[in-house]
Amino acid sequence: MTVTVETAAVGDVAEPESAPALLNPAAAERQALIERWAERHGVDAARRLADAEDLADAVAKEITPENTTDTYAKSWRVWQRFCAAARLPELEATRGSLVAFVAWMLREGQQSGKGYAPTSASTHLAAAVVGLRRRGAKVSGDDQAEARAALEGLAVKLLQAADRPSALTSTACAPSPAPASTPSPATGTRP
Repeated sequence: MTVTVETAAVGDVAEPESAPALLNPAAAERQALIERWAERHGVDAARRLADAEDLADAVAKEITPENTTDTYAKSWRVWQRFCAAARLPELEATRGSLVAFVAWMLREGQQSGKGYAPTSASTHLAAAVVGLRRRGAKVSGDDQAEARAALEGLAVKLLQAADRPSALTSTACAPSPAPASTPSPATGTRP
């Protein structure tokens, strides 16, 4: 990293060690940040800032519970299955793809073909967004919020359907019978 920072600061061609950064969007973004630091504050300050970032990453890794790491990994696999089923690119998290993801999870997301419980779907949505961001995908807070709202609304619909199974039948959509006529004081009948 130091070699890359120094070469970026003086304008030399990056060393071959930085080639993997070009393939990884998050690493490329980090490299660009280090280069901006070098331009603003000098190479030594950029090196210290980069070291501080490495320390922050190490601390976060150390204090993250193992079950959280497992949840992130499992949720990423759920996102990958959804993307494969919907034939969507994994690293494009649009408003529509996130809403489709929560609908898919509630409907058929589990490997058994059954839907996830709303709380599980909520966990997978949040962890998938973390996974997307870690991989360099841009996920707007508004898009994530809309997916969460869709999840909550669909969960309510599922609960209503479970309480009233007849609500999903075709007869529930039929018009109600007209009310019986009642006498009117003026005409004696009421339409």
